Amino acid sequence: MIVGYMLLVHENPGQVQRLVSAQPDNSPVLIHVDRRTPDDFQEDLARRLDGRANVHFVPRFASRWGSAGIMRATFSLIGSAIEQGITFDYATLLSGADYPIKSNAEIARFLERHQGSEFIESFAMEKPNRWSAMGEITRRRTRCSAITSASAAGL
Repeated sequence: MIVGYMLLVHENPGQVQRLVSAQPDNSPVLIHVDRRTPDDFQEDLARRLDGRANVHFVPRFASRWGSAGIMRATFSLIGSAIEQGITFDYATLLSGADYPIKSNAEIARFLERHQGSEFIESFAMEKPNRWSAMGEITRRRTRCSAITSASAAGL
């Protein structure tokens, strides 16, 4: 079972390094660095992760939390995996502040037991979700932005 890790990061290169280093060498790790983050952050992170063939940096977009930029960044991660022929059985999207609370072996066993299942949270657009008090108009605008971004990315 190969799990791919897609990371959205903007700070704490040491923490990101620990997260990446905790993953098996056969697990691809794709990293999106927020475009608003200074270039020296990505340079520092690339130095820290030098020699890890499973690490790939992707094109950068401004990705403020809760904005359509997060979707663009996510599309960049997915699109880069497709373009580069990076394969895995499952992928997980993490922020640089996330850290798995289960071991890699436990995660792999869980996914093997549930092979073919997807684990995605969703909500009706007409109803508020637990993460945001945004109104319906804002959610619809964001959805249109996501569709436009996905089309532009060829997804």
